[in-house]
Amino acid sequence: MMAKIERGERLESADEMTAEYRDNLVHLMTMQADSELAGGYGY
Repeated sequence: MMAKIERGERLESADEMTAEYRDNLVHLMTMQADSELAGGYGY
């Protein structure tokens, strides 16, 4: 998986990700969404 990413290729499905990578990605996306929602409240 990491070799594919280093070559600049995309991961097309969750099946291509390790469990740890997917968990970290979901966590990062959740934090990003929370930040956007919280920021929108201030406007």
